[in-house]
Amino acid sequence: ACSTESDVEITFYGYPDNDPPSADIAYDCGRGYTAGGTGTYDDPLTFATAPGEFKKCEIVYLPYLRKYLRFEDTCAQCTTDYDNGKLHIDIWTGSTTSSGGDTQIHCEDSLTPDDSQTVIINPGTSYTVN
Repeated sequence: ACSTESDVEITFYGYPDNDPPSADIAYDCGRGYTAGGTGTYDDPLTFATAPGEFKKCEIVYLPYLRKYLRFEDTCAQCTTDYDNGKLHIDIWTGSTTSSGGDTQIHCEDSLTPDDSQTVIINPGTSYTVN
């Protein structure tokens, strides 16, 4: 059955602010060690978070974006936040082959919501995707 996790901080990252700058990710969840995805259930977007916050390769649904996301990478700030009791996920954006530089980072910042969001855990496969 699905459940919800509320009060989750949402941020975005991509090639230019990945560590190191690339599309490399920590876990192979079916597409190799490369970030990506379109946000459908069958092709979820990569997200990074603290190890232990979600199960490796776990798929969640984010109503804020109307996208499915999969835990495929780690995030230093997310880990610091998790250790302090705050849930935080960092969602992949942009190209997997080149850096969008400062323009991409500004775009990531503009996508970041001011308020915490709710994440659906163990989602069904038929939520609306845009």
